[in-house]
Amino acid sequence: MQIINEKTLYLSYDGEKTFVQKDTNLYQLRGNLVNKILNYSCIYYGSSLKGRLLCSKSVLNIQNRLPVVISEQKQIVMFPIKENNNIIWLNFNLIKDYRKELNGVKIIFKNEVSKIFNVSYTILNNQMLKCSKL
Repeated sequence: MQIINEKTLYLSYDGEKTFVQKDTNLYQLRGNLVNKILNYSCIYYGSSLKGRLLCSKSVLNIQNRLPVVISEQKQIVMFPIKENNNIIWLNFNLIKDYRKELNGVKIIFKNEVSKIFNVSYTILNNQMLKCSKL
C-alpha cells in the first residue's frame, strides 16, 4: 500500500486506475484506492481519515471539500479538487505556484514538476486558503 509522504504531489483516480505522483515518479494502481491510501496514511502517522476530517471541520467550520492534515510533523496537508467527475488530492505544501490557463489551472510543484488540471482557478485558490488555516 502506498503511503503519502513528503514527496507525494497528488493522488487521482480516472475511473479505472489510481495514480500516485511522488516526486517525478507516477505510480499506477488498479482500482480506486484513493480513500484507502488517505486513511492508511493517516493511520500510519497516528490518526484516521475520519478523525482528521472531523478536526478540519471543527477548525475551519465548513462541511465540504475539507483539507486533511495527513501528518503534522511532516507538514503534509492534502486537499481535494474535482476535475470532471474525478476527485484529485493535492499536497498543499508542495505547491510552489499556480496560474490560470485556457484549459484549467497549471500547478507548479516545488520540484518543478507541473501539471494542468481542468479545474476552476477560484475553487483551487479557495482550497489553498483553507489549507493555510490548518
